[in-house]
Amino acid sequence: MPRQSNTPELLLDEAQRLVQTVGYNAFSYRDLASAVDVKTASIHYHFPTKADLGVALMRRYTDETLLEFARIDSRAKTAKAKLSRFVDGYRRTLANGNRICVCGSLAAEVNTLEPALRDAVQRYFDLSVEWVESVIREGIAAGEWRKPGPKAPHPAALAKTLVAGLQGAMQFARITGEDRLLKHVEHQHLALLGS
Repeated sequence: MPRQSNTPELLLDEAQRLVQTVGYNAFSYRDLASAVDVKTASIHYHFPTKADLGVALMRRYTDETLLEFARIDSRAKTAKAKLSRFVDGYRRTLANGNRICVCGSLAAEVNTLEPALRDAVQRYFDLSVEWVESVIREGIAAGEWRKPGPKAPHPAALAKTLVAGLQGAMQFARITGEDRLLKHVEHQHLALLGS
């Protein structure tokens, strides 16, 4: 049996794997207990309800994503390179056992989620879109991309469609086995930006 201090992280690791592979509603605490080799009472000790588990998972996933954004910001020299690394994160997730984004999986089940968990998923998408929009604005300010004209998509709209396109491309790739659509979504958005 795992040491007590590691149990919450082990539970979150397994819950993340399950959400990304079979979906939030497809597993129970019994499934989780079996996979981590603990009693269900131990799960309830750390996460009294499945909603508590889901919110904790989303908090951790969001924090990890924000750290990844900070790493990209510090390492990539151009806005275009930042967006490329962002797309690569989706590709790596898919390559890891045909997984999809935790939030994409949860969003597919949004009508069954508890309000606190739904809010956590919304917060994740809001933060992702805000970061992508800031990268687009950075690229425009640096002259990497043209300033949007009166008929061009606004940076906020481009950010939303990029995130939505990547989420949809992951779902499509899962069915077809074709992950190149992720790169196609990136190229289409770069073309809209004039790159």
